[in-house]
Amino acid sequence: MAQFRITQKFSADSKIPLLATPRAAVSLLDDWVIDALHIHRKKVALVTHVRSLLSFLMPYVQVGGAKSIPDCVPVCLQQFLYDHDFSEYVQEMEQVFAEPPIFCKVDHRKLIDHMTDFKKNISVNQRAKVSTCQGPKIASFPS
Repeated sequence: MAQFRITQKFSADSKIPLLATPRAAVSLLDDWVIDALHIHRKKVALVTHVRSLLSFLMPYVQVGGAKSIPDCVPVCLQQFLYDHDFSEYVQEMEQVFAEPPIFCKVDHRKLIDHMTDFKKNISVNQRAKVSTCQGPKIASFPS
């Protein structure tokens, strides 16, 4: 069962009530944090895996709004796993996302600091462009 720790900003956008505290992670792929930010005046969700800090940027408008973001995470994650030769984790990912997700508040200070730094880097880099990710779109940055 996937666990999404959501910030107050994203909670307000998606109208998902927060739970008290997160539970301990059971699987390698089941613990995610979702925050909201603006890129080029458009609302975007920053979805970050707690352990690996793997992050996806998902524009609200291209995935059907804030409420659709949790449903798009497995699509982007599956594409990432196949693209980077981690296909042995696809079955585990499918099991994790087979059940409805759990939503709770963020209590991981180090991760929030990482996400804040990442958001600052995004806002400074005005050359960010969006490329497709079979379903939702994620941001990619030119080198």
